[in-house]
Amino acid sequence: MRKTFKQKKIYSLLRDRIVGGQYPAGSKLPVEKEFCRLLGVARITLREALACLESEALVERIPRIGTFVRKNRPVLTFQLSCADFLTMDIASAEIDRMYMNGMLKTAFENGAHVETVAVSPTNDPEDIQVSSMQHLNSSSRVLVSSIWSRRSFDTLGKTGAKVCVIDHQDFLEEEYSRYISGWQWLRLNRRGAIKRCVETLAGAGKKRIALVAGFLKSVPHHPVLEAYREAVAKAGLPEIVVEKNENAVPLLEKLRKSAGFDALILSFGSETCHFPGSVNEYLRLPETLPVILFTCLEKYVRFGIPPARVAFPYKEIGMRAAEMLLEEPRGHEETWEPEFIHFENIFQKEGIVP
Repeated sequence: MRKTFKQKKIYSLLRDRIVGGQYPAGSKLPVEKEFCRLLGVARITLREALACLESEALVERIPRIGTFVRKNRPVLTFQLSCADFLTMDIASAEIDRMYMNGMLKTAFENGAHVETVAVSPTNDPEDIQVSSMQHLNSSSRVLVSSIWSRRSFDTLGKTGAKVCVIDHQDFLEEEYSRYISGWQWLRLNRRGAIKRCVETLAGAGKKRIALVAGFLKSVPHHPVLEAYREAVAKAGLPEIVVEKNENAVPLLEKLRKSAGFDALILSFGSETCHFPGSVNEYLRLPETLPVILFTCLEKYVRFGIPPARVAFPYKEIGMRAAEMLLEEPRGHEETWEPEFIHFENIFQKEGIVP
């Protein structure tokens, strides 16, 4: 319904007074009859103006109690790669869902709002839609769940928003570094995790430790691959690396024939596996061969006998990132260490304690 000239005038007047602080946050506006007298308008005009202000979350009308100026509530913005990303049945979307879950929990506990902003219409990091960020400004608080959207950093930096990046220790090209000054960083220590895996296996006498995961060689300076290479070199062991682009079972069968290995660090990537037995049984490997699953999500990879695995609590990380945006100063950095689960069981059948 279109506002009349009078309604527009009263709406603008009240809005200016609220935004300008003449009616402070939390204050109660005069009762309707008195307010109409003060403003010189009919009740229907006042009610229409208040309805518009309520739709903008500037006031709250409580029946039989009164109309109150809403307290300012911070808005946390979650940057998505594309509009339907959270509905996708893939591991990376599940991680973002857990980050979002954590952010929503923190926002609820702190009286904040959460909004999502999709930066690409096509889920393509080369196809960034700048207009999706045009409403952001220096009072905005934005969570970036990975540097996948690095091409949005120029626009995001120019808004002056407070930004927290959940960094998976992926390589960020120097050309983007000038945009991120003063941003917050919550770094997931994937490098330290893979080094500990290699050190644990090498310390138990394993001589041929294989690393099998997706995107190892197709992503420049992959943090897991670089950390693995540093760790096996330090231990004086050979590199056995395979980029996983197919089902794990035939891939490992070919690897055993071509290179041989006596220990395995494996990421299932997008592969789904629910199996009632052990991971070794599923992979058709000897039960005595140590296998460590690296950052696999239990929703997609689950075994009847719990395997040794490295994991990050993504929901808790999302909660902490939201807390940083609400409480910590710009430029604040933290490192989140992984969880090492069931590591005590990986050598059990050999009677070795690493």
